Amino acid sequence: MPGVKSHTVVIPEVQGTVTLEEQGMFRPVRLLVDGKPAHAVDRGQYMLPGKHGVTLTVKLAPSFSQVLPVVVVNGTRYPVGPDLNPGYVVLIFAPMVLVFLGGLIGGLCGGLAAGLNSEIARSQLAAPLKVLVMLAAGAAAVGAWLAVVGLLLG
Repeated sequence: MPGVKSHTVVIPEVQGTVTLEEQGMFRPVRLLVDGKPAHAVDRGQYMLPGKHGVTLTVKLAPSFSQVLPVVVVNGTRYPVGPDLNPGYVVLIFAPMVLVFLGGLIGGLCGGLAAGLNSEIARSQLAAPLKVLVMLAAGAAAVGAWLAVVGLLLG
């Protein structure tokens, strides 16, 4: 599948090879065991074959500092990808300043921009383009907040 990146995770308790597939921006990762989709029991929760015939419950936990979710098995966390650049983490959360400036409306605008920036930071865009698009998302959040406040205050 074009655009899909695979990441193998070494989990000693699991029988087989565990792989996470990135499917692109705004699409969830897929969890595979020996190349076959894992049995999902809930959002982000899977049943995987354990060693000695035991079935394991595995969770994909979001991580603010990781590129991909962290795989959690019996409380043990297995990071999948590299850490995000700390500058990207700052740019992800910068729009959240609107919570303090603009209350509910600012929080909504800032939260949407932070979510978008999180996806952008994890994307395959070139680093300078990531920074520009993340800054533009923050500026758009401020503009949207000002526009809504201007409409409400008339």
